[in-house]
Amino acid sequence: RNYRGYIAPDGTCFNNINQVIGYINIDDRECGSVESEFLGAAKQALDDEILEVEDANDEQIGTVHLGRAWIKDENEKTVAELTNAGEVTGHGSTFLGQFEPFSFRDMSTIGLYLLLVDPGMLNEVRG
Repeated sequence: RNYRGYIAPDGTCFNNINQVIGYINIDDRECGSVESEFLGAAKQALDDEILEVEDANDEQIGTVHLGRAWIKDENEKTVAELTNAGEVTGHGSTFLGQFEPFSFRDMSTIGLYLLLVDPGMLNEVRG
């Protein structure tokens, strides 16, 4: 399997050639670009199991379903599902990658990463 990148413990996101591609403020659930531009954030929905992810224009671009380990787009289409081993499958059940180590407590960070920092990972053609 190809190595795509990683999220450092401080929320700095790197690609597979160790270049910074973005930042996640894990505590505040906010994302920023390499140029320190605000990319968006997650906020708690009415349902405690769901985070709503909004872009920099306050437009909802997706949701993270914490209990089911699903990530959905703005149309409620499941774009990623994670297993308890951290494996990510896309809408068509295509393997997209794996987060290691993985804990379900990381779902908010992973959701922000996939929806705001590296949405290309959700591309089932390129993976």
